[in-house]
Amino acid sequence: MAPPFNVDVVRVTIFGTRDTRQMLNTFHVSNPGGWTLSSMATLANDVQTWISASYKTLVSTPVTWYLISVRLYNPSNPLAYDLSISPPIAATQAGPAESANVTATLSLRTGLAGRRYRGRLYVAAISENHVAQNDLLTSAYVVLAGTVTQALLTAMNVGTRALTIFHKATNTYTNVTGYAIENIVDSQRRRLPGRGR
Repeated sequence: MAPPFNVDVVRVTIFGTRDTRQMLNTFHVSNPGGWTLSSMATLANDVQTWISASYKTLVSTPVTWYLISVRLYNPSNPLAYDLSISPPIAATQAGPAESANVTATLSLRTGLAGRRYRGRLYVAAISENHVAQNDLLTSAYVVLAGTVTQALLTAMNVGTRALTIFHKATNTYTNVTGYAIENIVDSQRRRLPGRGR
């Protein structure tokens, strides 16, 4: 398959660690006004601010984030910007962490029906304090997750920039207009020891 190609879209990857495991979250941002290394650096700094001010409150303390990677989907001008976070940002959610495969889901919505018009971010290493015996997230955690997701939308939607769902098959994108917080925990097997990232 050909590499992704859309000069308006960058992929943002947040790199974190928990013990020996790498924890990644990836999302896309569009900018019809065009991308430069300077605007990509601004985006990376805005993501770092969001992690430090908001996202870290959802995640249990074994996780830290150390790098934000921004890549432009333009094979003829493949701009790349990496922001090293030093010292790494530490998660702050109190209480013992669930297993690393236990996640909460922040579902990004575009106002259109169908799976191709939705995206998701995973919150790995949530605290046991926020998972009930029936595998539902506590209402307090769902409210906090909504606040954190709205903060991401606000941080990304600046000027002509927008949080975006990228459609790889057609190299098009649809801007995110809202979100939903799923109150049942998810499981990602690859976050278990020996099963990849």
